[in-house]
Amino acid sequence: RELLAVADLVSFSRTAVRTTHPAATRGGVSQYSRQNDTRVSASAMSARSGEASQILVLRAIGLGDFLTGVPAYRGLRNAFPDATITLAAPAVLEPLALLTGAIDRVLPVTGLGELPPLPAPPDLAVNLHGAGPQSIADLLATRPRRLISHRHPQYLQISGPEWCEEMHEVERWTSLLGAAGIPADPGELHL
Repeated sequence: RELLAVADLVSFSRTAVRTTHPAATRGGVSQYSRQNDTRVSASAMSARSGEASQILVLRAIGLGDFLTGVPAYRGLRNAFPDATITLAAPAVLEPLALLTGAIDRVLPVTGLGELPPLPAPPDLAVNLHGAGPQSIADLLATRPRRLISHRHPQYLQISGPEWCEEMHEVERWTSLLGAAGIPADPGELHL
């Protein structure tokens, strides 16, 4: 299944230029913001780098799914070049996550419901796991100042885009960020 997902990803890929962000090799993690507002308007989310210093991205699934998120990770890095971006994902993906040049650290999780308590709420939480209520609940439990996610009927305070089942995963995640005012190029798939 993973090989099929990678093959699908490669067939979707466009011409890519190798980039590396200096923040990918930065050590340490700064303190999280203490703000507690989780009501989010995706269209009101701005991509100015000063708005988020701590970003938590949830993508707690396997290799193929991780790879489809690479353009979104890079979109976040480009929008927030000075932020510390933490990816909640299986620990085995850490070497690949660091190779993207967009992720500073991996918070090891093997599925939903496994986010450990954070020292403080993130400035921004991004749901690249799915549109179900469990992934949204996991991120809301971290008390982020802002949340980017697809909308779900159980969470009316989240005004993100509707989930489109027919959309390719790469396009789904870059479109989610685009709806929040964060450009992400679906062709940025290289490691």
